[in-house]
Amino acid sequence: MQVLWRREQDVTLAKFQKASKMLIGSGTVVGNVETPPAGGCRTSVEVRMKDTEDVRDVKGFHQLLMYGDHAKDLRDACQLLGIDVASM
Repeated sequence: MQVLWRREQDVTLAKFQKASKMLIGSGTVVGNVETPPAGGCRTSVEVRMKDTEDVRDVKGFHQLLMYGDHAKDLRDACQLLGIDVASM
């Protein structure tokens, strides 16, 4: 089953690099990437990232992806919890 994302929706990406550090970024859905019937990730989506000129600079794989721009809320929560934050 492939997950299809609505185009032009704001999204937030997050990933723990380790227990004390989280990568956070946000952007807009550009489109879905077709996955072959025999394999590939179920969530293959193309995102135009904010504050990132070259998407090859986005760090990590298998990030948590959610609808809405929640980057500030995540950064605030990390600050309260003593978790370091880095941009995607």
